[in-house]
Amino acid sequence: MEVYGKQGFIHCLNGTDMLLMEEEKKGKETLKAEPLPLSMNDPFAYLSGVIKGEIKMKPYDVSAMDNNEIVIKILEAAKHAAKTGKTVVWKEFYKS
Repeated sequence: MEVYGKQGFIHCLNGTDMLLMEEEKKGKETLKAEPLPLSMNDPFAYLSGVIKGEIKMKPYDVSAMDNNEIVIKILEAAKHAAKTGKTVVWKEFYKS
């Protein structure tokens, strides 16, 4: 996965290793992600923990409805952009 911003980027090389550039003058730096706890890395363990009340799901956790609604909107906007060849302006595409 690669994420680009106005002043830098992060490039995920695999599940733990990343390249980060925040300032072009400083160049790239390497980062290593800490392993997730089993309950956050295994969807079945996570679901079991939520059902048993051992894990309290936050509104924007990866599996939360609020988060997934945003993901669906992003994907729909991306499909529309790919189909039309035009930039999608969020506020216009998703008028309240």
